[in-house]
Amino acid sequence: MNKHSIIKIAICLSFLMSIPVQALVGKKYRQWAMGEFEVPTEIKNTTKITELQTFLDSKKEFTRMAAVRRLGEIKIPNTVDLLVKSLRQEPIFKGTEGVPLVKLEIIRTLGRIDTDQAKYALLDILKDYWQRGPNIKDKKAFRLDRDFAVVMPLLLKTLYKWGGEEDVFKT
Repeated sequence: MNKHSIIKIAICLSFLMSIPVQALVGKKYRQWAMGEFEVPTEIKNTTKITELQTFLDSKKEFTRMAAVRRLGEIKIPNTVDLLVKSLRQEPIFKGTEGVPLVKLEIIRTLGRIDTDQAKYALLDILKDYWQRGPNIKDKKAFRLDRDFAVVMPLLLKTLYKWGGEEDVFKT
């Protein structure tokens, strides 16, 4: 075997060895995107809004997602307002740079709250996204804007349960 053959084999082996790792990362990421994750114990046991606010302000995306889910579970009087505030603080992803997982969790949580206040919050978010539109130059290629292309369908899917109501239908 010559030197070039050994290098080619090493490259192929390193690529093949990396496939399972990439698949595991992809699976975990998909679980997060679908809202299928276990809330960490320190967040799960939190009942005070002041403690939960620390998690909502975290730099770690998964921590913020878990805090949003917990906020929806404890249902304090201003839960919807806190969720909307958290959504507005989340970064707007430009182009294909990422998926707004925290925003997805906030929308799912508002849907689970299932009150008129949550419905109107979702309608306001929908209006904001629709007016702003995709964050790309060519609006026809809206799928390239991950923030818009992922959030809008989930908003519509979440609002579907109120689809027979006139205000939702009009929006």
